[in-house]
This record gives sequence, structure tokens and C-alpha cells, in this order.
Amino acid sequence: MNPRENEAPRRPNSGRLFFSLSLVLLTVGIWQAGTTGLATWSAAQRTGGVWAVLPLKDGWLAASLYGDRVYIGGPEHSRAIPYPRPLQLAADGHGGAYVLGMLASAVGCLGPQGDVRRAATFPPQVVVTAVLAEKGGVWVAGYDRRRADSHEKTNFYLPEYSTFRWYVQWFPGELTGRELRFRPDAFVYDNDQWHEETAGVWRLLSTHDRLLVVKDQAETVNCLDKQSGRLLWQASTGPRPTGAVIWGDRVLVCSAQAGAVEAYRLDNGGRVWSRPRQIGRGLTGMASFADKVVLTDVVHNRLVLLDPLTGAVLKEIRLDGAPRALAPLEDGLLVGLDAAAQIVRLDWSWTEKQRWNLWPEAAQ
Repeated sequence: MNPRENEAPRRPNSGRLFFSLSLVLLTVGIWQAGTTGLATWSAAQRTGGVWAVLPLKDGWLAASLYGDRVYIGGPEHSRAIPYPRPLQLAADGHGGAYVLGMLASAVGCLGPQGDVRRAATFPPQVVVTAVLAEKGGVWVAGYDRRRADSHEKTNFYLPEYSTFRWYVQWFPGELTGRELRFRPDAFVYDNDQWHEETAGVWRLLSTHDRLLVVKDQAETVNCLDKQSGRLLWQASTGPRPTGAVIWGDRVLVCSAQAGAVEAYRLDNGGRVWSRPRQIGRGLTGMASFADKVVLTDVVHNRLVLLDPLTGAVLKEIRLDGAPRALAPLEDGLLVGLDAAAQIVRLDWSWTEKQRWNLWPEAAQ
């Protein structure tokens, strides 16, 4: 009699199977992190991150979101200016700049030489999300937050602030050192209740008679009449739009989450063309460049040159360091590298002419 005949069949080693499965999941997770931008985000947090760049008369300005600094640079050197969570930069029309921080109720003001001026402030419940300076004044967009009453908190995940009222208003003159409020006659539209509270990165674009508001939370492009504030049209975009630019008779919008670029008509908001998920996730910035449109791809370390008439990709330029921000120059282009914490200047032939390293400054 064979002594093994009455033995129960062997079962696979559950511990070894669990270890193998965990290894596979870990490998997939690491790969997915690298392809969705999590690795870039982690590197940017360590170096301070570059979220915006703006040309000045004799140099440039860069916002380091995680480093709590704004950098002003010249031909050779750069210096750091402390600023809490700088998220956006906008030219003030007088050689200086406005600075917007994350979830902030103030608009920072810097002179042409980087001199810090007294900020424009709003009431504490107001969050300023975008500014756009034009001749004679400044457009300001933002929202105020209302606390949710106890009977409104029907869901455990409803935040303390749940009702947001959105505003867009024209303020004559400069913003420097002023205490401001949104007036009752400000442009008010698209109000809603939200189950999350985020920075709400907006973009304000302008033509001679129209103001365009690109909102990442609502995922819309809103076209307003500048005189009356009347909503002329509204178009839905890809998830969480991140960049926008006016080119001719259309406005182009990109979405990092969807990896999409879309073009809309300025006169009625009709979609001209759409490139969903064909360009690649990671699209964060857009700018007009050499009669075309250039985009940053922060995930895939590249710049993408796009034909604005058709949406076709004309050229891809490798640029390591996670390019996130763009600023056109008369003779080229400034690119802010998020993970590398660097500013690069390219000429019209895409040749690198100069590079500034911000991180050693931030580490001091």
C-alpha cells in the first residue's frame, strides 16, 4: 500500500501567493504613479515646485507653490521673496505683477524691481481666484463662502463651508494697498453648492468687448459681456481645465486630467474641434508661440506644439524637469520646470539659451 494514497492533496502556499500578488500590485502602482503625475507631484514638493512664470521688463517672476516663495530673476541671478502658497501671477500693466495665493483673500502686489507693496485685501470669507489687468483697471474673479447650517449637513462629508457665490467685477485703477469688496452689482452667475473646497484655479481671458472665465471646478468656459455682465454663452470642457488661450476667433482649453484639448468659437461657444485623450495627460499650460499654440506636459517631460486650426500635434520637444508654466517673450519662451525648480529660456528655434536654478536659493 502506498502511504501517500490517503494523504489530502497539497494546497498552494497561500503566503507565497499573497506575496506574489502584492509584488504585482506594487509594480503596477509604481508604474501608474509615474504615468499619472504622482511622481512629479512628489518631486515638486521636495523642490518647492514652479507653478507660474511671468516676464518682467528686465527679467522674470516665478511662483514656487510648495516653497512659499516668489522668485524674481534677471540676466544672471535670482532672489527669493517670501509669499504664502503663490499659485498664479498676472501682469499689473505697469511693469509689476499681481500674485494670487491658494485660498487667499488678498492680492499681492510687486513692483517692476520686485519691491513688495501693500496688498489689496478682501473680507476673510472671500477667495480671490483670478485677476486680469487691462487699460484703466483690473478684473477680479472670486467667491465668498457661507457656513452650512446644522440642518443642511445631511451628509457626513459636507464641509463646514458648502455654499459658494461667484463674482466677477471691474475695479478701476490699480489694486495696490486697497481694501476691496465685491459690490451687489458685480457680475454674479453659476452659483451652486459644492461638496468639496478647493482653490478653484480660474483663467480670465479678454477681447475688446468680452470677458472669458475658465473655471476648473465647474468645468466650463463662460463668456460675459463686459458692459452688462450678461452671460453670452457657456461651454462644457474636459475634466478640470488647466490652461486656456485666445487664438484668432477661438479660445483653446486644455485639461490635464483628461489629456484633452478643445477649441471653441468666440462668437457663440460652439466647439470647433476636440482632441480627447489623444495628446496625453499632464497638460497644464498654454501660450501662443510662433503663430501656433504650445502646451506644457508636466507628466511626460515635454512641450507640445499644436496647430490651433485643427488641433493636430506639429512637434514635441523633450524638456526634463516637469514643465508646467509658460510665458511668451518677444524673442522666445520662458518655461517653468516644476519638479526641477528651474526656469528655462528658449528661442524661436526651441534652442535653450539660459537656465536658472531656483532650489539652492530656497534651501538657504
